[in-house]
Amino acid sequence: MISPLKAEPLYNPGGGARRALRARAARALSLVIVAISSAVFGLGVLASRAAPDAFVVALFAAAVVIAITALVVAMWRFDSDAARMEQGAKGETAVGQFLERYHAVDGARLFHHVPFDRFDIDHVLVHRTGVYAIETKTLSKRAGSSARLLYDGEQVAFENGRALERNPVIQATANARAASDLIAESTGRRIQVRPVVLFPGWWIDARPGAHRRCWVLNPKSLDSFLTSRTERLTPEDVSLIAFHLGRYIRSEAKRAAA
Repeated sequence: MISPLKAEPLYNPGGGARRALRARAARALSLVIVAISSAVFGLGVLASRAAPDAFVVALFAAAVVIAITALVVAMWRFDSDAARMEQGAKGETAVGQFLERYHAVDGARLFHHVPFDRFDIDHVLVHRTGVYAIETKTLSKRAGSSARLLYDGEQVAFENGRALERNPVIQATANARAASDLIAESTGRRIQVRPVVLFPGWWIDARPGAHRRCWVLNPKSLDSFLTSRTERLTPEDVSLIAFHLGRYIRSEAKRAAA
């Protein structure tokens, strides 16, 4: 059968995280199937023996206990990861829907889940003030603690000074560099892409000058940061960059589906 679609559709916000979650669920299911199949096979071997000796029975029992323990640990980790990944997908979706406003108001173009070889960028916003590689971080809040993060320009930390496990500034900066390289490769124009990290539901307490390297913001603060910049791209520039980004994403989607 031939698909009636002439081109692969662009991704929806949160789609990348949900695809990763489905892939993780498929691997967990495969592990369950392997464990059950191995147990059934072992039981079949024991049943085929007229009088299996005690050593073989003990060896099989130990293998079953180890397999069940490993399976329980793996499923516990999957359950924990699944909850985190689902929360991340919801955060990406909420931020993506929030960013859609710039298309209606400013004529910007927005792309979700821009894939690369070993990573993806949650959102790329092509705006009259520039191009932005946006990473969404949906952090859980602890009961009784303030939803406040500290940003010194290099690292993001909780109010007690404990740094986040993974530095989102490094990730966002690398994402912006990759997006800039992609645009230069496809359009022949070198545009400095601005790295942005958005923390929905958190207040960001930033030191003076901290945002020089990377914007770390609550999504609601993005408006003021965008309006503070002068126009750097013409409508034709926005259309050109958007065209090439859209073509790249569709080609990658087609390659992934093949």
